[in-house]
Amino acid sequence: GLANIFPVAVGRAGELAGPSGVAAASTLGYGGMLLGPPAIGFLADWFSLPVALTTVALLAAAAAALGYTARN
Repeated sequence: GLANIFPVAVGRAGELAGPSGVAAASTLGYGGMLLGPPAIGFLADWFSLPVALTTVALLAAAAAALGYTARN
């Protein structure tokens, strides 16, 4: 899936902001991998699994739209 994008994103962050950009991108990336699954689990427990996965899809679409907007 999207695992191949992470090294590219960290490299791009390094080109744009230097070492602090790499640190920020790495922190956000690893933080998301650490906190994402429990957040999805809590959403599934509180609501339902379809709601939790729909939330993930909507957040991914919002991130893609934000990236597209920022790029253009």
